[in-house]
Amino acid sequence: MGALFELLSSIGTLLLPFIKEVTEEEIDKNVKFSKQYQWFLKHWDDDKFKRLINEDVDVRYVIGKFNRKEMERISYHQKYQMKINKILLTKTNYPT
Repeated sequence: MGALFELLSSIGTLLLPFIKEVTEEEIDKNVKFSKQYQWFLKHWDDDKFKRLINEDVDVRYVIGKFNRKEMERISYHQKYQMKINKILLTKTNYPT
């Protein structure tokens, strides 16, 4: 058991620098940035989704985590669009 704990601890130490910290400032910047996309505006215009975008910790974390510069790449953009869609639908109990 001790060896397993040490292994997990070592893995955590190696991965920790790669985990992006999400701040309220980043979240707000990413929300503002996302409003240029029609798919995001559809969510923003829906009161249920807008409330989640403004208040839900998990939704805000996903939004805050994406890299605005990388959003120019179609594959990255699609990946984060799907992540945001999925968490919003999960939080509102819609089937995914």
